[in-house]
Amino acid sequence: VAGSFSDVTFDLRAGEVVGVAGVEGSGREALCRALYGAAEIASGEIEIDGRPARISECAQAVAQGIGYVPSERRTEGIIGGLSVKKNISLANLNAMQNGPFIDLAKEKALATEWVERLHVRTPSIDTQAGRLSGGNQQKVVLAKWLVNEKLKVLILDHPMRGLDVGAKAEIFALIGSLANRGVGVVLIADTLDELLALSDKILVMRDGRVSATYDLADAVPSQLQLIERMV
Repeated sequence: VAGSFSDVTFDLRAGEVVGVAGVEGSGREALCRALYGAAEIASGEIEIDGRPARISECAQAVAQGIGYVPSERRTEGIIGGLSVKKNISLANLNAMQNGPFIDLAKEKALATEWVERLHVRTPSIDTQAGRLSGGNQQKVVLAKWLVNEKLKVLILDHPMRGLDVGAKAEIFALIGSLANRGVGVVLIADTLDELLALSDKILVMRDGRVSATYDLADAVPSQLQLIERMV
């Protein structure tokens, strides 16, 4: 992406968590948005299952099994004025269609199932999502993607930002369950502790380029090693 990053190359395997480390302005946030079609790609190629994928807008990313949880959940992750139910079904309307209409019974059943599975604390699935706590809003954002059985890649940009300890632990567990389900995860974490605990591989970005790559199966870098490559 022009002015943000260049020459970034990496592989993401099914069930793998690739963490991206870097300071603000390193290009990591722009990289995540580009993978989801939310930033204009100047050059380069994305392959899914070994085949080139055209992703110039978010709808194309969703159609090819890519989801994105943005760091600004209140302004980009949810539509606060819509119900919990509508937010959960938002990215999966095709799966709930009955002819030209939405199957409301199926939509309700799916939302109820995921509210229960993720322990979303809400008065009902018809409650406005904007009225929930930050942790529960984040669970609704995650549920929006988890209901999609064709999900292949989930990009998580600071998924635990602003959450209390209990909510963080639940999101932590959810990321692990995603990997167990075979979903590839690209992760930007709030802290290096979180990144090291959750990642199978870490890319370090500095000034819009990859300055180091670590495979944690071979050796786990120290926080100091990561910081030295970040700044």
